[in-house]
Amino acid sequence: MGTGLFERGGFGVRLTDAGRRFVEQTRPAFRQIERALEDLAAAGRVETGILRIGVITTLAGGFLRELVTRYEAAYPGVMLEIRDGGRQDHIGAIRSRVLDAAFLTGNAAVAGCDTVEFWRERVYIAMPRTHPLAKRDGVEWAELKDEQFIVSGFEPGPEVRDYIVRRIANYSTYPSIEYHPVHQETLMHRVAMGKGITAVSEAWTDVIIPDLALVPLRADEDIVPFSAVWSPEADNPSLRRLISFARNLARKTRSDPA
Repeated sequence: MGTGLFERGGFGVRLTDAGRRFVEQTRPAFRQIERALEDLAAAGRVETGILRIGVITTLAGGFLRELVTRYEAAYPGVMLEIRDGGRQDHIGAIRSRVLDAAFLTGNAAVAGCDTVEFWRERVYIAMPRTHPLAKRDGVEWAELKDEQFIVSGFEPGPEVRDYIVRRIANYSTYPSIEYHPVHQETLMHRVAMGKGITAVSEAWTDVIIPDLALVPLRADEDIVPFSAVWSPEADNPSLRRLISFARNLARKTRSDPA
């Protein structure tokens, strides 16, 4: 460096004036590096960090809400960022490393990603309480073929529309479906106000909306799997711990007699 930092002699080793100034000026940088290394170690122990996940269903209740609640209680230092969106957007975000993982409907393999099914939910039909079928303990698609359906113009509205068409098509009937330029919660209020009916996941049964009724579809085909999707190249320790939590919760859910 062009100058000596130490003097050596019978007295041992001591800093030169230049060496003393160098130590004073670099000490803050070394402290910052030490803090960075401590933070890095804490992230590896899942004491801190950021975990970005995409969802396609409500967090009002069910498996996903319980998973998020338990995880955040166990790792309060991890910032959990939850983003709404559709299947293709979430998968694209995982591949580009914008998201760490997403919880999506279905259990089919996703190219370049790991996919594990964790839970299932029955599909319900949301309708006004004044609807003739609102007090039933279950309905069939054949009873809905002449109904006016409405879906959100935002995700997961297009996916819900495709599901309705696929299920009612079994009765050689193309359903009447309208897109509304509102998000899912507002759409549910529009259903309650009598503007149509729609299909939702079972988690919505934990949401209380005035004048809204939720009636389950009876067919076994209307029990939908939900899976976690993530990149096998992801190295976020917080993600690995989340997947471990999900596996344990899934085992507990399957073994619970209730």
